[in-house]
Amino acid sequence: MENLEKLRTEIDDIDVKLTRLFEKRMETVLKIGKFKAENNIPVVDNKRAGVVVEKAVDRLENKDFSGEITEMFSNIISVSEATQKAIFSKETTLNSYLKSLFTMPHEKTKISKETKVVYQGVEGSFGSVALSRYFGDVTVKNVEEFEDVFVSLSNNEADYSIIPIENSQTGSIAEVYDLFRKYRAFVVGEIDLSVTQNLLGIKGAKLSDIKTVYSHMQGFLQSKTFLQKHKNFQQIPMSNTAVSAQYIAAENDITKAAIASNEAAEKYGLATIEESINTDKHSQTRFIVISNKLEYDDTSKKISLSFTLPNISGSLSRVLLIFAKNNLNMLKIESRPILNKNFEYFFYVDISGNLSDEKVKTALNELSNNTNYFEVLGNY
Repeated sequence: MENLEKLRTEIDDIDVKLTRLFEKRMETVLKIGKFKAENNIPVVDNKRAGVVVEKAVDRLENKDFSGEITEMFSNIISVSEATQKAIFSKETTLNSYLKSLFTMPHEKTKISKETKVVYQGVEGSFGSVALSRYFGDVTVKNVEEFEDVFVSLSNNEADYSIIPIENSQTGSIAEVYDLFRKYRAFVVGEIDLSVTQNLLGIKGAKLSDIKTVYSHMQGFLQSKTFLQKHKNFQQIPMSNTAVSAQYIAAENDITKAAIASNEAAEKYGLATIEESINTDKHSQTRFIVISNKLEYDDTSKKISLSFTLPNISGSLSRVLLIFAKNNLNMLKIESRPILNKNFEYFFYVDISGNLSDEKVKTALNELSNNTNYFEVLGNY
């Protein structure tokens, strides 16, 4: 028993020294954290952390403790990083991008008949229906391609545009995400539209007459099960479902059909050969409203972000922890490849929140310090 007490006393003496050294280390950690905050240097440095652990193992005389000292220093590094991140949250001044964002005029524009809104497609398309339901009576312009929508905004030919970004059945529309990289635009609103695809033909056409079907690729994808039952149909993609309906009406060919909406059938005088052919009978398409300026108010509750990450282990999990730590619910995450960089990605994330909230500002500031590229796409 005396030997045990002696050993415990020895441990206590060692713990006193460890505590003093730990305190000294943390004081230095605070200084480093403040320096990083003032110079906008990311808190996490995985290369440095690896070197610290490696040096600790090398200094061991008894290498049997390699695992234990690795675990101990890994924990110390985690505590140090958490302490420095706290400094960022409290003391870091916003970087220039976030400063300009939070001070940017963001009052919502009053919608009137003179408000110019652009959409992709023609009358009778889902885009035109979504536009009418979201905006009501406004000045409308239509264009042929998704990119033309962004070009119209960039050239100040429109105040807003409305464009599909995802479908509940077929997923995200990759081209739209990629266009956000090419053009500067802000998301200022959204609307979910129930989508019913129909097989449309000229009056008198029957299912047995059809040889060729025209539609947008989304129309084909959403009607995949129906089309698998009719593998004899030649599928010709077009820029828009309603454009395909317009084409069928002009062709007046009993062997040709379009996959499009009931609105398109009515607009172009077509007959419905098969109704509701989309696989998911509850299919919805999410349309976003975009502008060339930021707009939000106190009712805005969703924030869309874009960023890239260091190509190192754990970089995405650290970003996700930022949202969790600040009690921000992540609603969606999407990734798109970075051109000329194999297996590196742009991430697109939707989170709950308002840009005027302090916890949002704290989270975005920390996020910007843990990403290679960072941009707020909108608050709506």
